[in-house]
Amino acid sequence: MTNQSVAIIDYGAGNLQSVSNAFNALDTKAEVISNPTRLDEYEHLILPGVGNFNQCAEKLLRGGWHATLLQLLDQKKYVLGICVGMQLMFSGSEETSDVSSIKYPGLKIIDDEIKHLRTPNNERLPHVGWNSIMFDKSNPSKLFDGIENGTDMYFTHSYGYYPTNKKYELAYVHYGINFSAVVQNSTFFGVQFHPEKSGKPGFRLLKNFLALC
Repeated sequence: MTNQSVAIIDYGAGNLQSVSNAFNALDTKAEVISNPTRLDEYEHLILPGVGNFNQCAEKLLRGGWHATLLQLLDQKKYVLGICVGMQLMFSGSEETSDVSSIKYPGLKIIDDEIKHLRTPNNERLPHVGWNSIMFDKSNPSKLFDGIENGTDMYFTHSYGYYPTNKKYELAYVHYGINFSAVVQNSTFFGVQFHPEKSGKPGFRLLKNFLALC
């Protein structure tokens, strides 16, 4: 058993079991937490997300996670956002909600907006399945140690990040046109794909995340 301290954030909008199973496969105990006041207890935090950006952002805000997560920037805690969890790192999203007319903000870790995927060649949406991530060689990262450039990861989404500032982009993927597959600002990382569903390469990425300290 490793000595890593990992929390999976349960704010009511994540695929918690499959993420937890992935860490079990890495022989690492990851505790699911539902109280934002406990974030200080952990070294590494996983922010999952499934479904609608606006609904997830509302749950972060109403559950008290939003402000507490922002405080972690100064504390240099390592956070990994997965799928919508990555998108929540941004200021906002074009994605609206049938449930609420209010547009809820993201965390603004990256001051830019998530956009609807562009499909110039009429690619099918949502973007579901395996696709190759390509590393930005001008922005290397230890997150990819032991992972080959062009490795396939598993995606399922209709919105993504078309970077206006590539300094945050660690890797991209092509589906019609390029968009970001992995981003970073300070100790906050985001992956648009699901590493917990991406087999050995995805598990290796999670292991590399735990090695960051």
